[in-house]
This record gives sequence, structure tokens and C-alpha cells, in this order.
Amino acid sequence: MAVNLVAPSTLDDIWHRHFADSAQIVPLADRAAGTWLDIGSGGGFPALVVAILRADPRFAPPPSDPNRVVLVESHARKCAFLREVARHVGVAHTVDILPVRIERLPTQDTVAAPAVISARALAALERLLAYSAPLFAENTVGLFLKGQGADAEIAEARKAWSFEARLVQSLTEPQGRIVVIRKLAAS
Repeated sequence: MAVNLVAPSTLDDIWHRHFADSAQIVPLADRAAGTWLDIGSGGGFPALVVAILRADPRFAPPPSDPNRVVLVESHARKCAFLREVARHVGVAHTVDILPVRIERLPTQDTVAAPAVISARALAALERLLAYSAPLFAENTVGLFLKGQGADAEIAEARKAWSFEARLVQSLTEPQGRIVVIRKLAAS
């Protein structure tokens, strides 16, 4: 059985569409020290790219304990792939890969409030905020890669959530936006 980690139509432009797209969010974390939580990690974008960049002292946040990247992915085969990639690229000691669904209460109870929560190609913003809310602390920042409908997704999410949002133009996709969320609370 094959498992698609990225859309087959994007393979010809994998560096731009996946690696650079993932890397562009690292500076938006304001060098936040602490755990970086990626939900719906799939093929490792952006989480493994983040882990690789955070291992480089030019991009890494100040030392902190823990200063981990936690990948939450419900598909066991994708988790096995993620573990193998993390081992091969030398970041296995800085990542935790959880084969669980983020919306399950036991998962939320085992993950401490992260400094950063990210997601790419997982769900609409309203749902991402619902997944993230139990883990959002006062200083947590959410970094969600979105497409041209980001404004509409923010408007829809405001019906259920209170938050500060900033849209950042994607460096890799003309229609893409990164939604930076702070101060998340239920409305």
C-alpha cells in the first residue's frame, strides 16, 4: 500500500513547493524558545524542515529545556517515515513523533503548552484553532500556511474564536499567506 506524503503534482518542484515553503515560517516564530508543535505533520512539512533549521545555530532559538519539535500525525506509516527521515538527517534527538490525533484529550494532556504551533495543508483555520486552543498559552504563536482564502478563513474563525491575526505574504506562493495567530481564546 502506497502512502502519498505530498501531492504527486508537486514533485517536479519539491524544493520550492515544500522545503522553501516550510522554511519561510521559521523567522516568524521570533526565535521563540521552547517546544514547536506541528499538527498533521504528514510528510514532515513544515516540522522536519523546522527541526533541521533549529539545529543550525544561525536559526536556532536561545537554549531552552525543552527545545523540541513535536510532530503529531495520526497515520502510523507516516510516523515511521518521519522517524526514519529524522534519523537520516540527524535531528532524531530533537524531535518527538506522536502517532495520535491532536483533538483527543489524552494527546492534549501529554503535550505541554508549546511556544509555536504550526500546520500546513491540514484543515480550515477555524478547525486549526479548535485543535490548538487547549494547548495555546499566553505567549504561544500559531503559524498556519494558507492559500488565497486566508481572509475568508480568518473571518469565519472569528465567529467562534477571539485572536490577534497577522497575514504574511508567502515567499513561495503568490496566492499564499501565512496566518500568524496570537492571544487565542474562545469568543
